[in-house]
Amino acid sequence: MATATAEAGYPLHVWPRRLGSLDALGNVAHVRHDDSKDLAASCDIVALCVSTNEDVMQIVTGGLLDGLRPGSVIVNHGTGTPRNA
Repeated sequence: MATATAEAGYPLHVWPRRLGSLDALGNVAHVRHDDSKDLAASCDIVALCVSTNEDVMQIVTGGLLDGLRPGSVIVNHGTGTPRNA
């Protein structure tokens, strides 16, 4: 998903919870952020691709919400429950 975003000409900003996640980007142009708050402050749309409700909540409450600008959108691509989303 990240590669497709960049290849479509959109600026790609990333924050890896695990540094190994960046390996999949190869030579794809991107801006790396050190934490989720910094990422959120740089983006109008933040897409999450994580596995559990707990992962979503950890990211959102771990700084992401604090960094979002008014009018920003979080898109949850995770596999958690609709209620949590």
